[in-house]
Amino acid sequence: MQRQGSIGGNAAIRIRVTGSVLLVAHLAFVAWLTLRPL
Repeated sequence: MQRQGSIGGNAAIRIRVTGSVLLVAHLAFVAWLTLRPL
């Protein structure tokens, strides 16, 4: 049971980190598109 809980915790952390990275990458991409010279 403890092992399953650890795996579940790692999966939740991984999903949270992945979501944060994708959000930051998306914001950086939008900012680049907005600020780049036309």
